[in-house]
Amino acid sequence: MPDVVRIRQAFAALPPSATELRVLRALAENPGRDSVFLSRVCGWHGAIWHTHLAAICHRRMKWLFADGAAGGGAHDFLYGSLAHYDPAGAAFTMREEAEAALRSLGIIAPH
Repeated sequence: MPDVVRIRQAFAALPPSATELRVLRALAENPGRDSVFLSRVCGWHGAIWHTHLAAICHRRMKWLFADGAAGGGAHDFLYGSLAHYDPAGAAFTMREEAEAALRSLGIIAPH
């Protein structure tokens, strides 16, 4: 099943909480930023943002990682179903598939 369909199913079945919305919107609106910056956008100190992103993915694991989707590549990290991580800049960017799925559900704003 394509990633965009899995992501759409995950968030349709388990809509995001207010905190999860902040985390997802921070990522969508601030591509290429690190966890400390994204945490500040959410009103938090330190680098807690990526822990929240991992929790979002963990809660939806049965959809996001169905049929072996968790194996390798972009899915090496728990949050890899939703975000790319660039270790050179410690930066996160929302995956195109996640952006398309979340926009289609109205979770993040259209362009």
